Amino acid sequence: MNPRSSRENVNIGLIGCAARLRGVVQGLLKQDSEHRIRMVCAYDPDPASRKAARELFENNFRMAASEEELVSDPQTVGAQAGIDPAGKKSRLPPTLKL
Repeated sequence: MNPRSSRENVNIGLIGCAARLRGVVQGLLKQDSEHRIRMVCAYDPDPASRKAARELFENNFRMAASEEELVSDPQTVGAQAGIDPAGKKSRLPPTLKL
């Protein structure tokens, strides 16, 4: 990896906003001392999870209407898929593992 590319920002999207994934992303953002990682978009069909994500991340991202919309968002270079409460994985594969 060349030094310049290691300094570029990474915009991520979350497919699922349940407590487990919110905690992972919150920890990731706290560890990012250079503030290069930004959550720009999220999707979750559950209104309570969406509300909790908005409160935790201070509403600083766009909420997509579907997984497909999130993945096609030109600002999002990676997406992390969560697991829903029923244990089913997202229909779309993550494009970036965190």
